[in-house]
Amino acid sequence: MNNHTPYPDRDPPRWMVFTVVSVVYFFVYFHRVSTSVIVSDLLESFHTNATALGFMSSLYFYLYALEQPLVGYLSDRIGPRRVIGYWSLGAAAGCFLFGMAPSIGWASVGRALIGLGVGGVYVPAVKAISQWYRKNEFATMIGLLMSMGNLGAVIATTPLAWAAGTWGWRST
Repeated sequence: MNNHTPYPDRDPPRWMVFTVVSVVYFFVYFHRVSTSVIVSDLLESFHTNATALGFMSSLYFYLYALEQPLVGYLSDRIGPRRVIGYWSLGAAAGCFLFGMAPSIGWASVGRALIGLGVGGVYVPAVKAISQWYRKNEFATMIGLLMSMGNLGAVIATTPLAWAAGTWGWRST
């Protein structure tokens, strides 16, 4: 027997859940772009070369891609909100580690955690939207979600470059 109530209007309100998920998804795209904007700062801080920095940056994408089947499975088993919540904590830990990294090795570990963490957002978000919104609202909500993600990519360009130049890349 399925106790799932489709399209709940409260407890918590579906718009609140969507807003939180959208803000989290903003950071998925932000992190996709951010390292390319601060590349010169990273090369200088870690006294490394472009090859090592490219490897560090690519860890995000490798781990993000590899974990998608697991994230989908867990979204079905334990629910999308839990997956997004748990994985977001992993991404936050990765951000902290990346910002505090004393070397390219530790920055790579941080970047890997970020990739793992943000990899647990899109698939569960689609599942949550499919559960919490009607069929005639689904495409609109996915469009809004994607807009928030792309806004994250935009903010990770010139605004991030300005912030990194003003306060340093570790603070941003």
